[in-house]
Amino acid sequence: IILGMFLFSTDALCAKGENKIGFVDVKKVFDEYDKKREFDKVLEKIVKDKEELISKQEADVKRLQEELEIKNEKEKLKTQEDIDNKLRKLADFKRAARSELDRQNDKLVQEIVLEISQVVKDYGQKEGYGLILKSSSILYGDEGMDITDDIVKILNETYNKREKK
Repeated sequence: IILGMFLFSTDALCAKGENKIGFVDVKKVFDEYDKKREFDKVLEKIVKDKEELISKQEADVKRLQEELEIKNEKEKLKTQEDIDNKLRKLADFKRAARSELDRQNDKLVQEIVLEISQVVKDYGQKEGYGLILKSSSILYGDEGMDITDDIVKILNETYNKREKK
């Protein structure tokens, strides 16, 4: 049934005069898109900054734990409460930081997926393609049908023009 649907759809494409078929390696487009690369650098800096804050907080907790051993019972209770409080705050901070990073990453990924889809659609219409597939869905495809590099080039040129403004 699926083969019949594919043959029917390719016949319909040929009848319309749009018989070009291409494919795109979406992962490669994603990895080579300058916008994604720049975002990755920004994200790395944010992660590094968060890790530094976490390290400072962990060092503070460790210092308190070491002090705990030389204090009397009353001071130990107070110090242990401080340690527990700092550990809770640290766990909350880690959770919030991870959530924020995930949210930023998800937003950018969604934005990039939409941009890639639009560029592929525009390219397909302009170049007379009747069908453009993801390369991950293809068992074999002639290299001449691979339009990945063209899509990367268009995305990067468009992005870099926008960034220069």
